[in-house]
Amino acid sequence: MIIPGLARSLTCRVTIIASGLAKTSGTIYAYVSRDSDGFFLKADNTWASGVPAGANVPTATHSGQGEWFLSLNTTVTAALVTGDFITCVMTDNETPASATVSSTLEQAIVDAKTQTAVDALSNIVSTGAAVNIAADSFTLTTGTQVANTYASTAARDGVYHQLADAAGSLDCYYEFQVGGD
Repeated sequence: MIIPGLARSLTCRVTIIASGLAKTSGTIYAYVSRDSDGFFLKADNTWASGVPAGANVPTATHSGQGEWFLSLNTTVTAALVTGDFITCVMTDNETPASATVSSTLEQAIVDAKTQTAVDALSNIVSTGAAVNIAADSFTLTTGTQVANTYASTAARDGVYHQLADAAGSLDCYYEFQVGGD
C-alpha cells in the first residue's frame, strides 16, 4: 500500500510460481489500483473503473535480478492526491487470475510533501526578541581552527568558522548569552 500523492515509482520482485525463480524477461503488466474506489491505472496514465485488459495496463521494465520497475508520472501522482491508497500487483498475464508469477512490492520511491512543510513553517511568527543569538565565545579543546573565528557564525553570509579534527577527534563548544526580551 502506497500513500497517495507521494509515489513516483514502484519496484516489485517478480517470482515464477512453479519454480520460485526470479522472472527476468518477458512482459510484466503492472496492475495499480486505488483501494477506495476500485479504479485501475491504464497505460495512458488515466484511471478506469474495473480491471482493464493487458493492452491497457502499464508494463514494467526489468531492472535486474527479478526486480521490475514502474515509473509513475506527474499526471498519475496528481490523480492520487484525492486521499486514496494504491496497491500494485505485477503479473505476466493480461488476466491477473491466470498469472504464472507472483509479485511483492519491494520499494516505492516517494517525494516528501516539502511544499506543505515550507508553507507551514512560513506561518510561524516570532513575537518578542530575536530567535537568533550570536555566540559570545568559543572553546576549542581538540582540533584546530582552520579559517575565521566564532564571530563568523553571527551572520548568514557564506563566511564560515572552519575547524579541522586532530586524528579523527574534534572537541569544541560555543557559548551563548541568552537573556529575556
